Amino acid sequence: MARQIEVNLGRTIPATSDRVHALVADYVDERPRILPPANYLDYKVLQGGRGAGTLFSYRLKAAGRERPYEVEVTEPTPGATLVERDRNSSLVTNWTLTPASDGASTEVRLSTSW
Repeated sequence: MARQIEVNLGRTIPATSDRVHALVADYVDERPRILPPANYLDYKVLQGGRGAGTLFSYRLKAAGRERPYEVEVTEPTPGATLVERDRNSSLVTNWTLTPASDGASTEVRLSTSW
């Protein structure tokens, strides 16, 4: 039986959901700024660059290992959910954005399974 690894986390960001989405869905300028450069090597946008339809690649270096990824982005709920799926493995990351009741902040949930 194959094992599955799951990581889930959440945080409230003091910004509107539109602003948070614009940052999270920007694979050209913003995403490279939030990735630790010692772990994410050779990050490249291969297609698109903003939200659904984006294709990007990188090499992840962690725990003494290095592995390449080629990730496709879909947006099942535009503006609220981004799904990043590696083309060569079972790695899937979901970004879910939920506006807070005050409208001035956003709950960001990040869920990765492999």
